[in-house]
Amino acid sequence: MTKTLTIGGSVVLATVVGAALLLRPRPVAHEEHPVTAALAPAARQVVRTKMARHDLQMRELLTRVVLLDDDGVARVGGEVSTNRLWRARSRATSSTACCPSGSSCFKTS
Repeated sequence: MTKTLTIGGSVVLATVVGAALLLRPRPVAHEEHPVTAALAPAARQVVRTKMARHDLQMRELLTRVVLLDDDGVARVGGEVSTNRLWRARSRATSSTACCPSGSSCFKTS
């Protein structure tokens, strides 16, 4: 019985270690897309900043969901939804609202 228990425990341990090694996070290659001439560099920087903030918000929201933190989910979800409404309103009121300088975000040539 001790021998069977030892072999069973070793198999379970080997399975857990193998699964951990197989499922460990790996760095992902970041593919660079060609830069478009239709978007001004200032607008590109604004989009990059907003997407970086969105990335942080989504990570925070996922953490709160996994930890079952209802208040945190409501707070972070409210921040994300508020940002989406702001973007929709600014897009509806002005085509240049995304650019800090107030100039057109899109180059017209």
